[in-house]
Amino acid sequence: MLSYANDNYLWLVYVIVFTFTMFFLFSPSNFEEYIKPSFALTTINYNTIADNDIQEFIKQGRYNHYIIRDNHKAIEWYNKALAIDENNVEALSKKAKVLTRLYNFSEAFELIDKALDIEPNSVIALDAKGYLLSNQGNYSEAIKYYDKALTINPNDIETLIDKGFALSDYGNISEAIKYIDKALTINPNYIVALNGKGWILSDQGNYSEAIKYIDKALAINPNYTYALDNKGWILSSQGNYSEAIKYYDKTLAINPNQVKALLDKGYLLSDHGNYSEAIKYYDKALTISPNNVDALSHKGGILLAVGNYSGAEEYYDKALTIAPNNFYVLNNIAYDLGRYSNNYSKALELVEKALAINQYSIDAMDTKALILNQLGRYQEAVEWYDKVLEREPNFIISINNKGVALANLGHYQQALNWYDKALKQVPGDLYMIANKARILGLELDKYTDALKLINSYLKKNPEHKGLLCNKEEILDKMGYKDNALSIKKKLIELYSDNYKCGYFKKTGFDDVAGEPFV
Repeated sequence: MLSYANDNYLWLVYVIVFTFTMFFLFSPSNFEEYIKPSFALTTINYNTIADNDIQEFIKQGRYNHYIIRDNHKAIEWYNKALAIDENNVEALSKKAKVLTRLYNFSEAFELIDKALDIEPNSVIALDAKGYLLSNQGNYSEAIKYYDKALTINPNDIETLIDKGFALSDYGNISEAIKYIDKALTINPNYIVALNGKGWILSDQGNYSEAIKYIDKALAINPNYTYALDNKGWILSSQGNYSEAIKYYDKTLAINPNQVKALLDKGYLLSDHGNYSEAIKYYDKALTISPNNVDALSHKGGILLAVGNYSGAEEYYDKALTIAPNNFYVLNNIAYDLGRYSNNYSKALELVEKALAINQYSIDAMDTKALILNQLGRYQEAVEWYDKVLEREPNFIISINNKGVALANLGHYQQALNWYDKALKQVPGDLYMIANKARILGLELDKYTDALKLINSYLKKNPEHKGLLCNKEEILDKMGYKDNALSIKKKLIELYSDNYKCGYFKKTGFDDVAGEPFV
């Protein structure tokens, strides 16, 4: 099958938002304590902490905040510090960042403004204010606060990274990498920066380099749950689902309440057709963080995918009530409507609103192109993909999707040429390879070439759904029904009876078997 904005790519769009807005850093002065592999929950003797040791309380809050990702435990430690000194600027600012992560924006604002009233030039408080504004989609104001902090201290690692991720969210990935690289120049072993660099590289499809950075972070601290979870995501993106599950499970064994890992595992289960189990993971995430707009919109997406439109609308409305101007929520809902329904007018309305908030968002540009493709406006879709790639030439989602739009126009040779060029840029991308094979086998009847290409990559990636789905359909078209049935049985074994091979739509409102994506 020709996989248009396949689910693994789509989740990259979602999860980039969730990941970039949740990466946080330690100050260089305390860094060494946090990168030691021995610094794990099992080594902490809480009974030895003095009742009035504010710095120790903050340190434990930071550990749970940054490494274990236990938001509620982090707040407990920050509250202990504030119970002793209610005007401690660091504790106020760090607690505010955790509250931001929990989407409790009003209380976060109160704490940050109090911190800035006490110390107007506090780099920690200025960074926290920028982070909160960034989470609300107000990137221009957020960057002003980051710049003010960096004017005071140009080498503050936390602000460098937070500004880098804000720039990435704003659609300027190349500039974002510069800020992360500056942080790594200051401290090459900074695990959060290493992990963040790995994530951005994976978004560009450079999985081999991405894994190197994440593995370096894990070599420094094997219990760094965000790196464990992100490695699982990259493995999943490469089609190595069984190994991905192991990393998600390892993450959740260290911290059963890590929301991102719960969402990632839920997504992988839904991709395997196990929707009921996937919803359990989303529900657990929402029990931990009821106002998490990512979890709300993602659950809405899966309900929409299984045809529960009223349930989906309920969760979408909740997300938009909490964050009505969060362009990522708007974009995610628009994407879901484009994927799982024919309500393209509503999808366009939401993505246009997202673009009005952030005109440079490459994610929203890509979403608009998707919707135009679904409407049969293929040339316009190609033009929007070109806009994305003009701004960010390595954005792998649009690289793949432009080839799909060209194929939808019937420009099969042009699409093949595009994929050949793109695969030099992103070698070994399985979704582009699957799409190339589909064009060869199902549009140009070059069966031998198509199967040779698919089989060469199935050797190393035997579970990849896109490759298997296309092989099944090509064999069926060739008349090898038994062979095709054998592949179908393997797909059911891997993905359950609910698996679907997706096909992008040829015209605006034509329904096709299965989902329009894989």
